[in-house]
Amino acid sequence: MITRQHDPGDEARDWVLRLNAPDAGPAVRDEFETWRLRSATNRAAWDDCQRLQQLMRSLTKADIHKLDPSAPRARRDGSWAAALAASLVAAVIVWLLAPAPGTWFADQRTPAGERRAFTLEDGSRVELNGATALSLSLRSNMREVNLVSGQASFEVVHDGRPFVVRAGDAIITVTGTRFDVLKVGDRVRLTVVEGHVLASRRGMTPLHVGVGDRVTWRDREAPTVIQVSDREMLAWKRGLLMFRAQPLGDVVSELSLYRRGRTFFLSEHARNQLITGAFDTSRPDAIVDAIEQSLPVHVTHLTPWLTLIR
Repeated sequence: MITRQHDPGDEARDWVLRLNAPDAGPAVRDEFETWRLRSATNRAAWDDCQRLQQLMRSLTKADIHKLDPSAPRARRDGSWAAALAASLVAAVIVWLLAPAPGTWFADQRTPAGERRAFTLEDGSRVELNGATALSLSLRSNMREVNLVSGQASFEVVHDGRPFVVRAGDAIITVTGTRFDVLKVGDRVRLTVVEGHVLASRRGMTPLHVGVGDRVTWRDREAPTVIQVSDREMLAWKRGLLMFRAQPLGDVVSELSLYRRGRTFFLSEHARNQLITGAFDTSRPDAIVDAIEQSLPVHVTHLTPWLTLIR
């Protein structure tokens, strides 16, 4: 039986909201202290939230100007900068602390940079990459997985029931095979390692996908199918990110599985830069540095949790 995972980071973010609510009285604060003192992981998660808020409040006018270097400087009275800084800090704190939509009620979740493997009741094996959330429904006539976000590989045992993976609008149906699904942003990618699967999307003709095939769907676009090598198929399990002429926007979205925080593109030119290479996922910040050195882009780290690329 699969049980829902409790993430201290999510609980800490919830306490940020509860403690700052207008009706947060002594009872709420006592309840918070009980939670905080319950474990070292709870205390560490709370400390992370506190450090993030302090960093965001410490943004200077120069930091604000980095968001758009062409923007006018503040007037002498500083009212424009003060108003923008206050709005930016409030918005960014809420945005950075909030979990991805749909992940609150997932049966299985992993934080960025961590992996988890588990076996279902039917013997099928699932491995989650970092920053991944999925829900499970095992019924007498069907086994169904909803990949909310992130990346997961599946080794499906044949038992007569179809095994269905939903990722956004994409629907992947198998009986017994091995495959990998990635869902980041508006992109869903399927890679078949063994056997074959039937893949479809609302309003589109189903595809029969075989070993070595990689199918990618994007919003409002027809799917693309390419062949990938054995080395590329499950590179992430070996600690590698491998790209072939991939837009930088896609590379950064996959990096979010390994790196905490969020990244903004301030330029479509930067987002569309193509990159080819293999990178060590154990050093995600080094990947960002390598990107800046190899492409005509500029990277600004406002905090450890907020990066700008232009």
